[in-house]
Amino acid sequence: MTSARIAVPLLRTLHLLSVSAWIGGGIGILLLLALGCRTDSAAELQAFNRVIDAIDDCIIAPGACLTLASGILLARARRISFRQSGLFSLKLYCTGGAIVYGLCFVAPWLEKLLAYSLLDDLAVFDDRLYARSLLVGTIGSAVQGVVVLALLLISVIRPRLQVRTSGGKESGEFRAPV
Repeated sequence: MTSARIAVPLLRTLHLLSVSAWIGGGIGILLLLALGCRTDSAAELQAFNRVIDAIDDCIIAPGACLTLASGILLARARRISFRQSGLFSLKLYCTGGAIVYGLCFVAPWLEKLLAYSLLDDLAVFDDRLYARSLLVGTIGSAVQGVVVLALLLISVIRPRLQVRTSGGKESGEFRAPV
């Protein structure tokens, strides 16, 4: 058995697990944001916001980074050229963009929710900054989720294309791009 025959299934498994963590964490955050609006006490609201922060830091961020890394390694193991596979390039740039968007925008919005809830207890529901952060964080999380689900859908129903190897020759067999 060659190393590629062993590496590809292991990388595919890691890729599927990491994208599942990314998507599942995103769905969990959206549910917690919806449930957090119905809290009766400041302690409940703070607990919801702490769990949202923990999910983002411990599940979504590692899942997103592992998704990108395992996807690149999987493409290399399958000898898919970065320049010649348009579908792979699209997925690579969209995944990288979703990660940067989450890191630079969504995560700070969600962290503000925790900071505001610690300062104002239940008065945050009357606070414009909290309401704005809640709205923007929810929309930002939903947008990122739609992009990640679209990438997953593209991966699942991708067309079976003839892929050029890194040497520029067609492989002669139909291989699915990553």
